[in-house]
Amino acid sequence: MIREEYEFGKVSVLNRRNYTLIIDEDRNGSFVRFTVLPESNLKLKKFKQNERVEAKMGAQYHRIVLVLLLNILFDGICVRSRLLEHINGFFRWRIGSSCQGVIMMALFALGTIALVREPSVESVTIFKGTGLQFSRVKGIVVFPQQWNRKFFEQVEFISNERVIDVVINEGFCRGFRVIFYLSAIVRKASRLKLLFPSNLPNIDDQRLIYNISRKYLNEQEKPLCRLKD
Repeated sequence: MIREEYEFGKVSVLNRRNYTLIIDEDRNGSFVRFTVLPESNLKLKKFKQNERVEAKMGAQYHRIVLVLLLNILFDGICVRSRLLEHINGFFRWRIGSSCQGVIMMALFALGTIALVREPSVESVTIFKGTGLQFSRVKGIVVFPQQWNRKFFEQVEFISNERVIDVVINEGFCRGFRVIFYLSAIVRKASRLKLLFPSNLPNIDDQRLIYNISRKYLNEQEKPLCRLKD
């Protein structure tokens, strides 16, 4: 566990096998932010202007290589199978073969870039006395994180009046495997609101998130402890 103190708050970084959990807690106790990075390749930067700690996964080189390999494979298929000639005959295009190749390669490149995405980075911010804010970013691998946040970030806010509680729920997945997940009970909602729908922190980290959330949701609640064997 890595812990860093900043002038405007404190940050705890927990490196796990399949993810990294970042807990950004305001020193004045006004908010706490939990961020789950599905990769351990972590870059942490602080921004004092907006009093926010920015978490970055780093470059997804293996996904960028996958995009390049798919485009090279498509280029080889077009050359060997004369796919462009068949497409030209089907649509009866009146453009040169060289232009056809450029257009097809460009369209396929744009398609692979749009489909091969980064893993979802999810954040839950609890504002004391205000509510919960959920954030999810699943950006394009070749874009900077600022662009991904601007164009692909999904943000949802639930006011404190609608939030009944945050709980650790038990469920079943394929193979009758029992899993535990964090969720919020929202008033007049037909189902639970998952805090991290794409990532699953382990049960110890879920207890940690639950106990820290007690200070911002209900100070009278006792912390959740591990049961004795």
